[in-house]
Amino acid sequence: MHGRFARLFASRRALWPVLAALVLRLAAAWAVEERLEEQGADVLVAGDAGGYLDLAADIAERREYAVDSGVFPRKAMRTPLFPLVLAGPLWLNLHAEWLPSRDAVWLCRLAVVFCGVAAVWATGRLGDAIGGPRVGELAAWLAALNPLAIAFSTMLLSESLFAALLTLSVAGVAECVRRDPLTGDEPRSLRWGPAIWAGLAAAGACLTRPVWLPFVPCVVTLGCLLAWRSGDLRRAGWTTAFAIAFLIGFAPWPLRNQRVLGEPVMTTTWGGPTLYDSLGPQATGASDMRFRDRWAAAGGTLRPELDTLPPEQDFDLPSVIVQRFRSDQTEVKAWAGKSIQSLKPEPDAARGEIFKAAIKGDEVASDRLYKAAAWNAAGDDPLRVARLAVVKQGRYWRPWPVGGMPGGVSGLVLKAGFAAFFLPLVGLAAWGACDCGEGGKARWIACGR
Repeated sequence: MHGRFARLFASRRALWPVLAALVLRLAAAWAVEERLEEQGADVLVAGDAGGYLDLAADIAERREYAVDSGVFPRKAMRTPLFPLVLAGPLWLNLHAEWLPSRDAVWLCRLAVVFCGVAAVWATGRLGDAIGGPRVGELAAWLAALNPLAIAFSTMLLSESLFAALLTLSVAGVAECVRRDPLTGDEPRSLRWGPAIWAGLAAAGACLTRPVWLPFVPCVVTLGCLLAWRSGDLRRAGWTTAFAIAFLIGFAPWPLRNQRVLGEPVMTTTWGGPTLYDSLGPQATGASDMRFRDRWAAAGGTLRPELDTLPPEQDFDLPSVIVQRFRSDQTEVKAWAGKSIQSLKPEPDAARGEIFKAAIKGDEVASDRLYKAAAWNAAGDDPLRVARLAVVKQGRYWRPWPVGGMPGGVSGLVLKAGFAAFFLPLVGLAAWGACDCGEGGKARWIACGR
């Protein structure tokens, strides 16, 4: 096992691309910081980055971990790993008197830079597991020079950390299922080292962005199927180590949510609003969470069906919320006409209880209400959902960033540059995934990367 861990942390062929990635990302981060200082700003994406910094400050100063929604705190709105990464630099800035206050953001940006460098290293590990050292070195160079990855490594957003942990988890699983490079034999029955760090990395990825959670049952199923095909179920032993490591890394978060919310919440209470953003009657295929602004004006949480609410005296609301609700009720009703209909299949009694809990600040009830509205709106018009899915996929696979691009000739040049890097990369990835020769199983595992 010692040899496997040593090999994991001593990938010499990936050293130069990792160093190049560090230099490029440090230079880009410095340029971004200089530009922001000229503009008198701290972050590029104020909403998300500001929210992460607030949560990181909660951790660094040992305050309650919660997002301030304006009226009620949301205690499980975001998973904690990325704020925890940023909390270290903030804690250092709080306790190091010789550091200027503005250096706190710069230190956080450096932490994201190192997450981006880790993603390059993990990509080299994945390429090594799939096709050997030469493939790993080439993959690391491509990741190091990727302009989008460099850009994200300068932003106080979770993409770089998520990419590093996601790739490392896939690399660990690829190590567990690949054939022996010397004998060509099937995988040995127990590969504890790669399985353990793959499980821990998968837990970290899920604590950064819960979208990676389905990866875990897929891995366990894969291990069992490969063992069954080989006729030796002992070959699935590594999946046990993977699952235990994942549970050790991931379990503290849902246990904490159960304690502070009083109800089981595996990931976050933000899934409902996100789903409503994608499927609700106002959805266009782009992400636009401004629909929550209207609900906030009506009391700070969710109010998508105002016509069927019980009388206000049944809610026992604080007077300030009643005033806000009554003053904006007409405007909210006019704006939310379609979504008022989207909850009609639910029983009135149950719906009233959910509304009561949501308006009092129960984020779990608010999450459920948004989910119900989203699924009901989707069921009313499945063809619209299919069209939205096509639009969303088109935006996802666009070779250049969806927003923030300048117009005119400079914008066209930037788009051409992004496309010139992205399209050949996707083509090569598809080619490698479809080549099911040696290491073919590992390639299929990695094709989602």
